[in-house]
Amino acid sequence: AADIARFTERTLASNIVGIFNVAGPAAPTTMSQLLDECALVASEFGAQPATIAWAARECLLKHGVQEWSELPLWLVDPQYAGLLEMSNEKAIGAGFRSSAIADTIRSVLDWAIADVPSNQTGMSAEREAELLEKCCPHHSEVA
Repeated sequence: AADIARFTERTLASNIVGIFNVAGPAAPTTMSQLLDECALVASEFGAQPATIAWAARECLLKHGVQEWSELPLWLVDPQYAGLLEMSNEKAIGAGFRSSAIADTIRSVLDWAIADVPSNQTGMSAEREAELLEKCCPHHSEVA
C-alpha cells in the first residue's frame, strides 16, 4: 500500500493522469523465485527450512484444491488467464517503484502475526501433508 500511496502522491503532484496497473514487481518474477524469497524471509521469522514441492495441476484438481483461496496465486480457471501477467510498464514509466519482494513478504508476515487468529487462510497442515503424499510422492525423500 505504501508503494501505491507514494506513486499516487507523485502523480498528483506532477499532474500525471492515466490508468495505471501498479501490481507486481519491476521485473517479471517466477513462482520459484517468489517461493524462494518467501522461504528465506520466513526463516528470518523463525520458520523451519522449506522444501518446495511442485505438484501436477491435474493432481491438485483431482483432490479438490481450491485455486487462489486454498493455494494462493494458483489460478487454473481460463477466465483468469493472464491475470498475473499484466504489465505494469506504464506505471513504472510514470515513476512507480515497488518495494523489494522480500520487504513485501516481511510486511505480510508482520501483519499475519499481528492479526492471528482471525487471519486463518490457506490450507491446514494436515491437508498439505495429504496432498504432498498424493501429488508429490517423492517429496518425503527430499525433505
